[in-house]
Formats: sequence, structure tokens, C-alpha cells
Amino acid sequence: MYGGFFYNAKEFIINPLDAFHRVKDEELGVAFGYFIFWLTISRILSGIVVYIWGFYKLPDVFKRLGMASFKVSAISHVITLISVSIALGIIGIFIIGAWLHFWIRRIGGYGRYPQTIKAMIYGDTPSYLFG
Repeated sequence: MYGGFFYNAKEFIINPLDAFHRVKDEELGVAFGYFIFWLTISRILSGIVVYIWGFYKLPDVFKRLGMASFKVSAISHVITLISVSIALGIIGIFIIGAWLHFWIRRIGGYGRYPQTIKAMIYGDTPSYLFG
């Protein structure tokens, strides 16, 4: 990978055509590392948002119900949510990639499965950066 995760992300936002040509011959493992990095950052930030907005009013409700340890429970729920969403993201990229690759081959595409996965990983860069 040329330039690191941040350089690649910048290139995929500013000049995607050249960036896709540059990473065309990259190994799937390098692309997968890029995917894991941005997936983890994205899910952690989403978890923070869920914790702040999703659990904003619930502590008062739980205090009234006699559950004073809600804060610990909410944090553990958010950590579980982050972990599960990362795991589902990893599994999902391969399942959706297989489905997409099947249809690409059916309509006449000629690439290999790892190329499809890399295109999906790098094509998702804006969604990981901007939500």
C-alpha cells in the first residue's frame, strides 16, 4: 500500500479513478487491513453517537426503576454493539462480495473474486469517512 491508510482514503475521495488503478495489483490482505482499520474507526464513532444520543434519557428511567448501575450497563451494551457490528461488517463484506461477484460474472464480467472484494472495500471509503 502506497502512503498508508490516510493517504489512500484521501486519494479515494479526491481522485478515485487513479486510486483504483494504483491499488489494482495490491494483495487482498492489504486491502483487508485497510477495511478493518476504517471499519473499526467508523464503528467506534457510531458507538459513541449511540451512547450519547441513544442513552441520553434512559438513565432517569432506570433510576426510577431502581437500576442505579445503568451507566455500566449502557457502556457494556455499546461495547457489545461495536464488537458485533465489526464482526458483521467483516462477514458481510465477503457474503455481499460473493453475491455481487456472482451477478458480475452472470452479466459478462471477467474479474476474480478478490478483485470484487477489493473494489467493494475501497469503494466504501466515503461511507466510512462520512457516515
